Amino acid sequence: MTAEDQNTNQGRNILFEFNVAAKLCDAKLSPQLGDHPDVSCSVDGREIFIECKRPLTLEGAAQAMGHAFRQLENDLKEAPAGARGAVAFSVSRLLNPGNQILSYTDEIAGKEALSRRIGEVSSFLGSRGLTPGPGIVGILWLVITPAVDRRTGLLTCTQFMNVEPICELGSTEERLFAGLYEGLRFMWDEKKSRDRS
Repeated sequence: MTAEDQNTNQGRNILFEFNVAAKLCDAKLSPQLGDHPDVSCSVDGREIFIECKRPLTLEGAAQAMGHAFRQLENDLKEAPAGARGAVAFSVSRLLNPGNQILSYTDEIAGKEALSRRIGEVSSFLGSRGLTPGPGIVGILWLVITPAVDRRTGLLTCTQFMNVEPICELGSTEERLFAGLYEGLRFMWDEKKSRDRS
């Protein structure tokens, strides 16, 4: 099997866009797939344009985030009034190059471990001087990785998301982004409730 690189990962990148759109669909946010932006959805009657990035390395992550900001800035120039932008950023390959399994003692410990690692990536990118353009309201940090719960010995496919507003706290932009997050959180909670029953 050929190792994944920038020349062979188009299919996986498209699957990531589908994964983001599927989550938004489950959250009843009416996603649309496209070219620019990759995905869009509607929150309280306003459009949110989402650029999806799935870098393979930490250095590539800085380039990918800068590219996402530039793409959104261009897309928002042609957007309906009130539209805003967000980035869906996969850190899966940054946290697991493909040969590791996340091991955790319980769900809370697993979430805390992934949240810490996402925080490290966010801090690294923050130190690179990347500046979002006007109208870009937040980042959805996502990771999907094989995992094992040591208490039960079960192998699972673990998905985790951190949500980071990058707009002024208390602003209408933050409330719009919060609407996106609340829809996703409701979807996660509903799914968890179905899994337990």
